[in-house]
Amino acid sequence: MPTFAESGLPGVSIRNWYAITAPAATPRSIVDKLSVIVLKAAASPEIQAAIQKQGLELFTATAAEIDAIRREDLLTVARIIKSGNVKLQD
Repeated sequence: MPTFAESGLPGVSIRNWYAITAPAATPRSIVDKLSVIVLKAAASPEIQAAIQKQGLELFTATAAEIDAIRREDLLTVARIIKSGNVKLQD
């Protein structure tokens, strides 16, 4: 399978990531409280070991940083679809 660069898309990088989310209307105070709890759990040795055991790299980010990553990834996928002239099938 060719790389993105070999397919005419130099500089494209697709990453897998996971995030814990809440509905858009969730009050900021709740989002902030959840963020503190999740970051504390992510820092625990047990979680760190479980993540590493799966061959993953733990990356923590704020809600704003996750939103920026999500937007960037959507733009990248849109660029791939446009450049490849991808069409939906019925």
